[in-house]
This record gives sequence, structure tokens and C-alpha cells, in this order.
Amino acid sequence: MYKIIAVDDEQLALKKFQHQIKDMNNLELLQTFTNPLDSLDFIKENTIDIAFLDIEMPEITGLELAERIQEIDPYISIVFITAFDQYALEAFKAHAIGYLLKPLDMDEFKNLIESLTKTRPPRASKAAEKHTEADKGKLIVKCLGQFTCYAASNPTQPISFRTAKTAELFALLIHHYKSSITKYHILDTLFPDIDYDKSNKLFYVSCSYLRNAFAKFDIVDVLLRENDSYRINTEIISCDYIKFMTCAENIPGLNLDQLRSCASMYNGEYLMGRTYEWAFETKPYVDNICQNITFTLVDKLREAGQKDESYQVLDRYIALDPLREESIAKLMEMYVEDGKKDAAVQIYRNFENKLSEELDILPSPRLRAIIR
Repeated sequence: MYKIIAVDDEQLALKKFQHQIKDMNNLELLQTFTNPLDSLDFIKENTIDIAFLDIEMPEITGLELAERIQEIDPYISIVFITAFDQYALEAFKAHAIGYLLKPLDMDEFKNLIESLTKTRPPRASKAAEKHTEADKGKLIVKCLGQFTCYAASNPTQPISFRTAKTAELFALLIHHYKSSITKYHILDTLFPDIDYDKSNKLFYVSCSYLRNAFAKFDIVDVLLRENDSYRINTEIISCDYIKFMTCAENIPGLNLDQLRSCASMYNGEYLMGRTYEWAFETKPYVDNICQNITFTLVDKLREAGQKDESYQVLDRYIALDPLREESIAKLMEMYVEDGKKDAAVQIYRNFENKLSEELDILPSPRLRAIIR
């Protein structure tokens, strides 16, 4: 039996709904609410399968309520019941399983519930669903190179996001991992040319998509709200970018193993392939940090007499960014220092050909000076 609640600012509408479903044996109406905010407190303490929501309400809209419900419990199915069909698109975008118009057509209602039984069985009680801290879902996020994320329990299957804006919202929150960012900053960043009402709806839609993408892998509490600000829960995320930036705060003080670990995190430019304007300035900054880490590791390896590994480290970095002249110069200088000038000359010629073919330019004079 599905445990359900209904939220509508009109008491008469709730009484009519209660009367219409009283003979449906597969539904148990736990509570009705005229104040949508009261429903949130109830959801925190009770197991709910379906929330039936009106959209047009004075305190908060049904779309915002749906987002806040899924913030508390992403496993709750949302159904909108309203007289305003212009909200249909926003309703479905908010990951509702259904949209019904007033006055309620019971045949449509029963068909929706029947469809639900085929995909989402009733849930166990909250007590039975509770996990220990060690069992909580964890998320692995890769930002250095292709932007991807995985459930730690299933690291071979990337988590897909329903829309590009959902992915960008997640990337933006990762980008600001040190602090919360206000909803208004998010709206200005993600939807700069859209009016507030529409961008606000799109934001709640994206939040719902985000939570549901993770909930499929039993990962909850990734997106946290603090009043009107949002942040990522870094306690359940393992992110290469966050670890990398933490290492970067004290590069000279890192030992060899720490430098190796940090250098190995870099698998390409920050958010490779994503054309997020807010990340453009960060991309070269991250690249420069990686170069600093790589060169520091190479120097410490050579000081420790581990020259073979120093070449391997630099070769890996060059393979990821083959047109960066600083790393080519570093490699040439190492070969010259080790008495292998012919190898340095060959590296120069290969780089010269690559620059000519891909950018139609020549290496700078300082690179040529290394092998004179």
C-alpha cells in the first residue's frame, strides 16, 4: 500500500480529494496540509511514497515545494493536481511522475497509480531504510579531464544528468566547494538572460534532476540548502579537483608520495569539453598549478637520484598538454643536463613540427637556445 500526503491551500479541495480516493485500497492517505511548510516537517518523520501537490499556493509554489520535498527525501514521487495547465511543462521537468488537472478525472488518476505500481513499489519504513554512516552512498567526481561522476558502489557506470544545466549546476557547486553560494548568484550564472520567474523555475527543476540522478544510486544529501544558499556536501564526495586544490596550498611542503598522488590526479584541463564561461579563468590557473606540481616532483625525484621516474612523470604531463612550451623546455634541459643533447635536439624538432602543423607558428628563441 502506498502512503501518500496531499497539499493544497484550499481545504475544500483536500476534502474532495480525500473523498474521491477513499475506496482505493492501494492508497493510504496519511495527512493533508493547507500550509505547504507543515508538510515538510511531516515528511522528515514519516515514510511517504507519493506527494500530491497543488502548484499555485501563497506561501511557496508547488514547484518549489517539490524541490524541497526531494531535498529531504528524493525517493518521494511527486504528482501535481492543479487547475492551471500552463504549469504542465514545469511540473514534468520537476521530475513529477504525473500531472492531473482539476476537477480530478478518476479514470486518469487510477491509470497513473496503476502505472506507478509497475515501476515503484511501496517503500519500507524509515527505520528499515536507515543506513549507518559507513553505508551511506559516496560519490566520485572527476573534474581534471572529462567531467564525470560515479557512485563509489558502481565505479564503472557514469551518472548521467538529464539536462546540460543540471550538469552545470553540479559543476558550479563543486567549483565553489569551500563555501555556500546564494540562489541568486546561481541564477545569474546559469541563466543570465532569462527573467527571474522563469530562471527560478528552471533552478528548482535542475535541483530536482540533480537529486534524482544521485538517488538512483542510493546517494542522498549531496546538495545542501542553507537558507537561500546552496553547497555541495564534501563529506560524501571524493573529488580530484578538491584534493588537487588542497595539495596546491602547500606545494613546497609536500613529500614525494604526496606530490606523486597530486600529479596523478591531473588527467587533462579543468572541466575538459565544458564551455562554462564561469570556469574559463580557472582553467589556465589549474594548468599552471599542475605544471608547478609536476616540475616540483621532477626536481625532487632528480635530487633523490630517481631520474628514470622523473622522465616518466614529465612525459605523462607532456602527453596531456603537448603544446605547452614550458614542459618541453624542462624536458630538453633535463636531457642536456644528463649529457643527452641528441635526445634534446630530437625533442625540439618534434615540437617544432607539431607547432607548425597545428598552430602554424615556430618555437620561441629561448627553446632553441637550450640546444646551442
